[in-house]
Amino acid sequence: MMDVMSNLAEPPPNPPIEPAGAGEILQADPPIELAEAARILETLGFIDHANLPHGSAFAYLLVGLRPAPTLKHFDPEVIRHWVTRAGRGEPREISFNAPLRPRSDVSWGRIDIADRLHLTNSYVTFGGGVWQDRLGERLVCRFGSPAPILRCGGHSQVFDLGGADVAAHFARLMIAIDYLPGFEQRLSEATPIARYAAFMQDFLARSKASGPLREDDDALAEVLLRDRNWLVATHPDDLAAGADLLRIAQAQTSTSGADV
Repeated sequence: MMDVMSNLAEPPPNPPIEPAGAGEILQADPPIELAEAARILETLGFIDHANLPHGSAFAYLLVGLRPAPTLKHFDPEVIRHWVTRAGRGEPREISFNAPLRPRSDVSWGRIDIADRLHLTNSYVTFGGGVWQDRLGERLVCRFGSPAPILRCGGHSQVFDLGGADVAAHFARLMIAIDYLPGFEQRLSEATPIARYAAFMQDFLARSKASGPLREDDDALAEVLLRDRNWLVATHPDDLAAGADLLRIAQAQTSTSGADV
């Protein structure tokens, strides 16, 4: 077999570690050890742990980027996610030959994993961090968050419980961002758990007010009620911050006449 590595340009040198952006980057160890992540990704392109309901310190998403597809599984080539810079969302890409960022923040929104055919698998996150490491012919990317990271459909996966609901919640927040000066920065400065708390309280209120929604999403409501008890006991400040974000967003969307 032809040695594909011999035709590849050397990856560019590593840039310095970025400073924390608006409190987004996790000031903690990665969610899973590098050796364990590398072992898991030996025969996989990506794998996740949603952590819904809360049961461990982190949700995580592991992605392995290779210089050539294996043709044995979904072969990620590009990861797209959002970061926050100066209070505004900014798209970012990770690829095998891109400059290595050993540790970087991840903002709220989508994470899209694409292969060479532009097929994608998508996730939604409330924010956290991503750690990158080169191991031989692989770039191992470890996304981690203290809030859930949920599947949002794609080529080779279904939606996680709550994935579509989080995506819809983020779409409603975009209305407030469009109409309310300073709201995007305030949202970016919140912790991932506070943003999760805003979604949780939004969903539970909608479920309580709507019989059909309550019937269709009873399983999610049960899970979120359990997580609300966890937040009451362990993160009361984040729970209150999430309620404030939701109140501001809903007041603005109501004023703008949007259907929320």
